Amino acid sequence: MSTIPPTAPTGQDAPLLSVRDLAVRFDTPGGTVAAVDGVSFDLTAGRALGVVGESGSGKTVLSRVVMNLLSVSNALPIEGEVLFRGENLLEMRRKNLRKLWGDDLAMVFQDPMTSLNPTMKIGPQITEALYLHRKISKKGARDRALQLLEEVGIPEPTRRLKQFPHELSGGMRQRVTIAIALACDPVLLIADEPTTALDVTVQAQILDLLDTERTERQMGLILISHDLGVVEGRTNDVNVMYAGRVVESAPTASVFAQPRHPYTEALISSMPTITNPSHTRLSAIPGAPPPPLRRPKGCKYSPRCEYAQQRCVDEDPGLMPPTNEETNRGTACFFPPGTDRGHEALARNKAAGRTATGLDLTPAEVS
Repeated sequence: MSTIPPTAPTGQDAPLLSVRDLAVRFDTPGGTVAAVDGVSFDLTAGRALGVVGESGSGKTVLSRVVMNLLSVSNALPIEGEVLFRGENLLEMRRKNLRKLWGDDLAMVFQDPMTSLNPTMKIGPQITEALYLHRKISKKGARDRALQLLEEVGIPEPTRRLKQFPHELSGGMRQRVTIAIALACDPVLLIADEPTTALDVTVQAQILDLLDTERTERQMGLILISHDLGVVEGRTNDVNVMYAGRVVESAPTASVFAQPRHPYTEALISSMPTITNPSHTRLSAIPGAPPPPLRRPKGCKYSPRCEYAQQRCVDEDPGLMPPTNEETNRGTACFFPPGTDRGHEALARNKAAGRTATGLDLTPAEVS
């Protein structure tokens, strides 16, 4: 699979994190499953990268491998490199990794109730990392914990330190996990679906908090989500994943202005907007992601794609620049939306009423 070679900046712009041709496979009774298949990207300090895709696209496995936290008995040897400040985390000894975890590298998980210890009060859970990574007194650790709770917007921080996780709301629990992640001033933070279990208002507050902390601390942020709307306005760049691969990589503004992969275009079309009239039917992506053991030979998205041609059935596109003018983005598509090739492919399929993979494009009758 061909990939776009990431730029190789030097000096202050050198990547904080460089992922190169990362491949993660699992041995299952039905055969080998590629959860992550040839993913590459760079992240510099102070910038935010969004990783977006449906469930099963490989987002969470990617985040665990980047942190070197993947511990699955049926995982095959990981291929590729995860370079943090030039050092390959995949080759680092566990003892050295423990010095990085919580100090230079931190993670916010999807469900705070599973990442917080239900038998410990909030205070000790925050100060634990401080005692481990910093030479600090008991009073100094408590003062730092109070400062962190205030920083993440938790009211009455003195009282909260003495409470257990179940005594806090979902939004406050997630703020506590963010406070723990930020305790030792990490330079890279990974947030894996940090707002899934929260209501819309609290979601916005948590996302704004992460963005503020990233900006003020100049740390790198990887924001993982199944929702493109979550990364809009809060990330600099986006990697759209499908079936274990990055199918589009581009600046966030460019993705929303003009998606160059049919999957990205379909995800954006399925988002509700305030400009649509009430009760407007949302656009749905037909079908479902392919089962890991039965992925198509060619483009993995082709069975669901209204642009699909015979070439998409026969060949598997790699990540490549769609035009000479857009070298800062890439798409794994032979017929990108918004290009002449894309317009022609879509017109042919609509005239025929179906795609090369048999997807029906006949207009639905309105009853």
